Amino acid sequence: MDYHDRQKFFEECEAMHDDRLAYYSCLEKILEKELLNERYGWRNREVLKYAINNLPNNIADNHIRPYFVAGLQGERESFYPGENLTHLCLWKVEQCGIEYCKHGLENLLNTHDLWISSAERIGIQEECINGDTDANLQRVYGLLDIESVDSFENLFVRILIVFMLSDNSDTAENALRGIYHLLQVFLELVTKVEEYWNEFHYRAKEWVLMIYELLTESGVMDNVLLESLVTKHINDLDFNAAFYSRLLLERLCGKKGFEMPIEKQQYFEDIPEYSTKKLLSVKSSEQHLTGTR
Repeated sequence: MDYHDRQKFFEECEAMHDDRLAYYSCLEKILEKELLNERYGWRNREVLKYAINNLPNNIADNHIRPYFVAGLQGERESFYPGENLTHLCLWKVEQCGIEYCKHGLENLLNTHDLWISSAERIGIQEECINGDTDANLQRVYGLLDIESVDSFENLFVRILIVFMLSDNSDTAENALRGIYHLLQVFLELVTKVEEYWNEFHYRAKEWVLMIYELLTESGVMDNVLLESLVTKHINDLDFNAAFYSRLLLERLCGKKGFEMPIEKQQYFEDIPEYSTKKLLSVKSSEQHLTGTR
C-alpha cells in the first residue's frame, strides 16, 4: 500500500475502535495475514506495527510467539529474527511502557542464567561473587554511579563507556558505535563522556577523539565545541591522545595546534631530538575491567 492507502486503512480501523470486539477481530486477521505473507523485515511495516500495538498483548502474543518458533525451526522461507525482534521490542516499549521494559530485562537475565548454568545442570553459587571485595565489580559500580543517574540517556552512555573499556574487541566496537549514535541525538552527553576521560586507557582516548572528529565532520558538532573539548587534551599524559588533539585543532579548527604551549612529560626522554626514529612506548599501569593490562 502507498501512503494514501495506508492512511485510509488506518482511518477505517479507527472508525471501528468503539466496537472493541469487531476492532480486535479485524486487527487479528490483519496480523495473521501480515505474518503469513512476510517477504522482508519489519523495519517499515507500518500496518504490522499498527496491528501489534493496538491488539491486547495476550491476543497479539498468540500470533507472534508461533511466528518466531516456526522461524527458528526453519519452517519459514523469509525470517529476519535479529531485525524483527529489535523492532518488536521498540513497538512494545512504546505501547506498554516501563513495566514492560523491566519484565523483559528480568526475562533476559533469567535466560543468561540458564545459559551459564546449562539449563540449571551446572550449579552456580551466587555467594562466590562478593561485590564488596571484587575490584573489577567495584570499578564497574564506580563508573556507572547509579545513584547519580537522572535520565535514561545518561545511564546508557555510562553503560556504553563500561563496555568500551572491556577487553573484548567486539564489545568495544559496538559500544563505540552506540556512543557515536547516542551523541548524535544527545550531543550534551559529551560533558558526561569528558567526566570519564581520566578513566580511559590510551586507546579509548583515541577512540573518543575519533568520535568527536566524526561528529564534527558530519555537522553534528561545531568547531567551537570541538576546540573546547580537544584543547583540554593537548598535554594529555598519553602521547597519542595529546598528538591527536593537536592534529584536530590544526585540521578542523584552524588553530596552530603544534605551536601551542607544551607541558613536559616523562616520555619526552624517549623522543630523540636528532638521529634515527624509534618506537615510542609509554608504560601504563592501567587495569582493564577484566583484570588484564
